[in-house]
Amino acid sequence: MDIKINSQTRDILDTKGNLLIQASAGTGKTTVLLHKIDQLLAEGKENLLVLTFSNAAVNEVKQRIKDKGYFLSGVSVFTFHRFCWNIIQENIELTPYKKVPSVLDESSALYHKTRLIKEILEEKENTYPEKEIFQSLISYANSGFNANQNSFFISIFDKGVSLPNFKDWLANSVSAYANITPVEIYKTAKLIEEIVLELNDRYSKFKIENLKIDFSDMEIYAYNLLSNKGILDFYKNMYEYVLVDEYQDTSYLQESILFSLERNNIFCVGDLKQAIYGFRNATPEILQNRFSLYSNSQKGTNKYLTANYRSSENIVNFVNDIFINPNDNSGFFTDEAKLIYGRDINEPGKTPVEIKLVSSDKNDSVIENTQEIINTIKSLIGQPIFVSEENTIRPCKYSDILVLSPRLVSYKNTLCKEFQKNRIPYTISQKTNLLKEIEIQNLISVFKLLTFKTDADFINFFHKGFLGLSDNDLMEIKNIDLKSSLYNNVLLSTNNKFDYFKTLFDNVDGDFFKVATKLIISTNFYQYVKSMSSPEIAEENVNEFIFWMNELSLENPSWTMTDFLLYIDDLNINKIQVKSPNISFEDAVEISTIHSVKGAASSIVILAFTDSRIIANKPQISFNANLGFGIKYYDTQKRTLGTTPFKEQIDDLNAKNDESEEFRLLYVALTRARDRLFIIGKGDAKSINNSLLGFILNNLQDQNIPKSSLFDIRNVRLNF
Repeated sequence: MDIKINSQTRDILDTKGNLLIQASAGTGKTTVLLHKIDQLLAEGKENLLVLTFSNAAVNEVKQRIKDKGYFLSGVSVFTFHRFCWNIIQENIELTPYKKVPSVLDESSALYHKTRLIKEILEEKENTYPEKEIFQSLISYANSGFNANQNSFFISIFDKGVSLPNFKDWLANSVSAYANITPVEIYKTAKLIEEIVLELNDRYSKFKIENLKIDFSDMEIYAYNLLSNKGILDFYKNMYEYVLVDEYQDTSYLQESILFSLERNNIFCVGDLKQAIYGFRNATPEILQNRFSLYSNSQKGTNKYLTANYRSSENIVNFVNDIFINPNDNSGFFTDEAKLIYGRDINEPGKTPVEIKLVSSDKNDSVIENTQEIINTIKSLIGQPIFVSEENTIRPCKYSDILVLSPRLVSYKNTLCKEFQKNRIPYTISQKTNLLKEIEIQNLISVFKLLTFKTDADFINFFHKGFLGLSDNDLMEIKNIDLKSSLYNNVLLSTNNKFDYFKTLFDNVDGDFFKVATKLIISTNFYQYVKSMSSPEIAEENVNEFIFWMNELSLENPSWTMTDFLLYIDDLNINKIQVKSPNISFEDAVEISTIHSVKGAASSIVILAFTDSRIIANKPQISFNANLGFGIKYYDTQKRTLGTTPFKEQIDDLNAKNDESEEFRLLYVALTRARDRLFIIGKGDAKSINNSLLGFILNNLQDQNIPKSSLFDIRNVRLNF
């Protein structure tokens, strides 16, 4: 259903030249962008460039343009990466590549960077003249929580290459330590620069020689190509208008590309309050800078879009009551950004937002939050609810419910276990490490057993019941010769039951992917998967793993199963993830992080674990796009870490930014709800302090809103 053109939208469409629209949640950012495309096409303009940040958004925009009756020939809709990739392909002769390269996936890219940094550090250990400086740096690189020297240097490299001027950023970082005592700190920073630049050179050489490119390269090469005036003029003249969706998610490198294309023809739609992707190098500073530029010059115009068509009136007022502060100096939650209730449907009754403060004798926040999530779901299923998207009252389904958490890593296992115990169908939209899923670990164990013939993998194979074998069969094999390996005992066994099992050991030579698929079939692995507690999810993970193996085999056609298994071990040792798929079912509760669900909405939202504390992050190494990298100093004599003023400066700045992003994350979560909103958190004073729950309770302050109809705070005592 298209959102009608209200006065704000009409004003936007009537404005000419560069335009920045701050469109609050539920106000129809993409719809306004489509209205603009509609207007431009109706005016006879062609060659429009639409840039966004996901393939899902690209497909949505394309489909809605088709639905309007326009052909896509005059509109190019791309993700930023795809647009940059096109520029590279069309100008490949001006890059170091001889022909168009293939794309490295994230895990393969990280594997090769890890391999190269190991080489560099081994060489430096033997050749760097100041041994104590080198050893001090390595000690520091290995000193962080869950850190190692490989990830230390790769993190600096990855952050640097995401910026327009990587080498300048490194040099400026090092210069910040020039006048700090002791002088060893400056020498350490200089050595870091030397190592990271060497990694850049070797990794670039590897990619060029092997015709590979990674995702960060796409933006870097495109940015460099556009510095050529002839190429830049070609693309500037190609597109009459450039439109950007979700502009608040832009990185500095993407913004530099966008600025290069400008000729008073830029249309950006975004929302400062939904800038939540700092970990992906996006920063609200970019939108703020453009807003400031347009406010203080004739180079463009700022407009607001605030009529919310998504949420109920109570939810809209609740969000305004928490966030809007006329004294907000950050520019995020000002009066101009206040949501206006915009629904034109007949909303029966006004259901208050429910805030549930949980407690129990267990004093376990994760269990308490989880139990109340389950209680809330059970109280809703089958009960009549108003579903605004359908404009009807009907029984509540599982798929009407979205459970959100600020982060899922700490809660995922408990949630899944309790949902399964209570027979609540669910799906998790958060991608996790495929290699850590139990069904994949067991599949790898099967591969290892048949390749390396280890006793540990024998035990796992029999214990899991593959091929109908059991622990009793294992004991029979073990007792043949207590001093011999289980593999040798299998070969000595005369029991016909093991005959087929023996043949599997003869099928592990040759191309690893062909071997893997044979073994999956031969061991009847999918039958094992069907016995798991969440068979649909497990089967989808296995399918994704097979797809990933196939991609890997195309990159490495000479690999045997041994090569593949050693590669897997290397990934695990270096904490390199293989992302699992997003899985969805027809009628199931969706469990998601707030980051994963941005742009979506649900009739009922349960926001839980809001009592988790907002902790200022002071990592081993700190980054800032403008200042550089901040390091500590490892004193080898005292065996202690000493901080530096420059790192403290970056940490203080990042702490403020991180806290602000946490509150924006909360804003995104609350505005996903269409009709009902539940907020769950542990209700004691200690948990509320410095948490999202505390922020909510402390900001319910607008005396003009009737509290009894807007929200309902309940203390929930759990017994289990």
